[in-house]
Amino acid sequence: MLRNPLAKKEEEKKVGKKAPVKKEVKKQGKGEEKKEEDMSQLLDMEKPLPEPGEHVNIEIKKYLEHAKKDRYIFIKDTRHKARKRTEQEVEQIGQKHEAEMQEFDKYYKETEEKEEEKKKEREDKKANYQQGLKAELDEGVVQFKEIMSKRSEYKEVLIARKEKEDELKRIIASDKIDIQVILKHNG
Repeated sequence: MLRNPLAKKEEEKKVGKKAPVKKEVKKQGKGEEKKEEDMSQLLDMEKPLPEPGEHVNIEIKKYLEHAKKDRYIFIKDTRHKARKRTEQEVEQIGQKHEAEMQEFDKYYKETEEKEEEKKKEREDKKANYQQGLKAELDEGVVQFKEIMSKRSEYKEVLIARKEKEDELKRIIASDKIDIQVILKHNG
């Protein structure tokens, strides 16, 4: 009869007891050491592969043919042994390096000088541009002040005209027209 493993756990939960845990204790005896040695010998032994002609399966046959081939590619060593440079060669390399460094320093200085010139040009252009903007701004401020003064004068003329018009409307609206008042406003 097959038992459900979950059923056993459910029964244990209902009862509240757990099954005792079994401890495995290994004792090393003389017989076990021999078994381990035998196993290591079996693992170390090479098993011969069957011949490719013995199989019908194409994939297995290809693998067996590949396994029979030599896998190592021997390349002849064409490298030369390291040689020590002579003092003359070391001096030539040192002189060449110094010449390259001098050339680089010269190039670096020229580049720095060009950058300084470009920086001065940019600053001059910026200063000229700012001066031009300031001059235009000052000129614009003067023009704005002139326009505002003309505007205020014209505004005063309009206000005076409106006051006269309002006074005239008030006089016309009144029942009795006083000539003294009209002359006073025209004068």
